[in-house]
Amino acid sequence: MIMYMYLRYGDQCLPEYVGEGIKQENTEMLQLFLTWNSEDPVSEIEDQRNEFLESAYGNRNPFIDNPFLATKIWGGTPAEDRWNLQTDSFDRNEIVIYPNPAFHNYIYVDFSQIQDNVDNISIIDVQGKTVLSFKHISDNLNSYKIENIPSGLYFVHISTTENIFFHKLIVR
Repeated sequence: MIMYMYLRYGDQCLPEYVGEGIKQENTEMLQLFLTWNSEDPVSEIEDQRNEFLESAYGNRNPFIDNPFLATKIWGGTPAEDRWNLQTDSFDRNEIVIYPNPAFHNYIYVDFSQIQDNVDNISIIDVQGKTVLSFKHISDNLNSYKIENIPSGLYFVHISTTENIFFHKLIVR
């Protein structure tokens, strides 16, 4: 829950340290949570609670579904990766997605730096569900309509004839 608060409210969750007239953010608590996240795997009880909370409130804790999300967002010791996001191709600069954060109805994806053909692009929510999928990619620069996607954090999964790429996407 606290990881979600850090993600949702960012700097507002960081306590401030004031000393010798200097005011700065104290990230010690976040670092402690990242340590716990990697050292204490998600239990079956936490998985069951996440299922119950989804049925009761309509949303889930993405850090229970995949603790590695915290590693990708804030760094630290890698936590359990339940979705196999820990690949060498995550966020490689060969593919550019913009604007990111996306705040209009379209995103643009530039494939001009890769040699192989793009087969499929999927936008995946933090629960691991595909919310949009695009096929028939032929040009080096393509626009994709995302107007019906709610605000939040997503992953763009791009598969080519030779590789798989993942990119983070924030929709406002």
